[in-house]
Formats: sequence, C-alpha cells, structure tokens
Amino acid sequence: MNFSGFSLLIHRVKIAEFLFCKLLNKFMIHDVHYILK
Repeated sequence: MNFSGFSLLIHRVKIAEFLFCKLLNKFMIHDVHYILK
C-alpha cells in the first residue's frame, strides 16, 4: 500500500473516532440529564 493511501486511511479513522466521540458525549450528556431528573 502506498503512503498516500495509508495517510488517507489514518485520516478516515480519525474522523470516525471524532464522530464516535461526539455521539458518545451526546448520549452521556443525555444519560446525565435523565439521571438528574
């Protein structure tokens, strides 16, 4: 695999990780609000 393909893969993984973290934070915040109510 060439270097540009590898860096693109890393970039996609970082984007996926970022989106997953945002989604997780949204659920965590939702759970906290649910527990506090």
